[in-house]
Amino acid sequence: ASGLEKYVPVIRKIFRDYDIPVRFLQNRSVQSHPIFQLLQSFLNYLTTDKPKWENIFAVLLHPLMKPSKEVFAMEIFCRRNGKIYSDEDDDLLLQFPQVAEIITNFRQSYSQKEILAATVSFLQNLPIDDDAESVAVLEKIASAADNLQNYYHILEWSPDKKTVKNDLINLLETTEI
Repeated sequence: ASGLEKYVPVIRKIFRDYDIPVRFLQNRSVQSHPIFQLLQSFLNYLTTDKPKWENIFAVLLHPLMKPSKEVFAMEIFCRRNGKIYSDEDDDLLLQFPQVAEIITNFRQSYSQKEILAATVSFLQNLPIDDDAESVAVLEKIASAADNLQNYYHILEWSPDKKTVKNDLINLLETTEI
């Protein structure tokens, strides 16, 4: 063991002997955090040429989005009526105006250069608690997106949206909280 790890058993015993609560946090991968799963769903939606409702609902029904009853009702309606693909002129959106507004905000056609900024903006506007771990994950994602953007700039390269998505996901898979 390296660092403090070799002292953990001794520290636990001392704290237990004196009835002092102690908790040791182990480094975890960013990909194990719910924000990462939401990020993947959001990127899948943004990079899909012809989005399916399942892509949209993977984002809208994620617990961190705190979905409304209208979102659940719309998802049930889509399943019952065999709705698969979503487009801007979908009459279904007229029946669910609250959801339509959210989807309209997502639907902007982002270029590959804008997708990283749009992703960071989306995550920073999430209605999440400001717990230390969530804040750390958001900071790591923003940093990874910024580093990736700088990398593309240095190479003078404009990859397609799916490459940007894959590069960001791959970069974050090795990032620890």
